[in-house]
Amino acid sequence: MKKIVTGVAATLAVSFAMNAAAVDRIGFQARERLERETAEMTENLSLSAEQSEKMLEIKSVLFASNRDARNEHGAGSAEFNEARKQNMRAFQKDLQDTLTEDQLKKHRSSRS
Repeated sequence: MKKIVTGVAATLAVSFAMNAAAVDRIGFQARERLERETAEMTENLSLSAEQSEKMLEIKSVLFASNRDARNEHGAGSAEFNEARKQNMRAFQKDLQDTLTEDQLKKHRSSRS
């Protein structure tokens, strides 16, 4: 049991460090845009401070991952499009893990 808890804690620590690195790798203008989008989501969905921080983090990871895929594969390539799909799936999963059911419904209806 202790090994499982230690393993999960280590995995979470590595995951958090990787995500924090992604936040640091984005430029100033992109960072401002993501902060503005997150502030709007925070207001519209009544996010807690913790949820708001997590949303900024997962939006930053999506941005950095898509940018890295574009740089690696070239915009418009089949590999780039597949990488973007995978990045969006990971983002959607993180979104579902971060928001409540009511917040998800409200977010989805506002995006339609």
